[in-house]
Amino acid sequence: MTSEGPVCSDVYYKFQHEGSYAAVAIDVEGVDEAVVVSQNHLVYVGETFGDHKAIPAKDVRVGDMLVAKEGPKKVTAISETMSGLVNVLTAEPSLVLESGVLISAHSYSESLYGYTFMPFKIMYSMLGAATMGKLMDNADTKNALTKLDYYMGYGIDIIS
Repeated sequence: MTSEGPVCSDVYYKFQHEGSYAAVAIDVEGVDEAVVVSQNHLVYVGETFGDHKAIPAKDVRVGDMLVAKEGPKKVTAISETMSGLVNVLTAEPSLVLESGVLISAHSYSESLYGYTFMPFKIMYSMLGAATMGKLMDNADTKNALTKLDYYMGYGIDIIS
């Protein structure tokens, strides 16, 4: 992502959590489907990407402006829901949703998640998608990453 707008980047880590978790459904002006993310997922509030502030979804309020590819989108409603969660990490720390809304690829802290998963990002750049896909499909790797993701989020939640 640059200050001018979104840059597509490779997904180097994707993990589907089992079960349903507390989530936030954010209805946005001009968008058919709500943006549904975990309560601590970082959402970009602001007029442009260059002036955005990454805040937890649970702190978004009706009337806030979310950064979007084609200009800011006004939040019209917010509700609590349950949802399956997917952890998607990309070379750039942001995601452009199908609706055009931009959100972070991270929960809690972009920099701490970035540092924690840096070894996977480096391995992806060195080994490529096919090799990383095989590694990530390994049950032991998935188990370790689930624990890492959980404890990291828990630790950040405690200190914040």
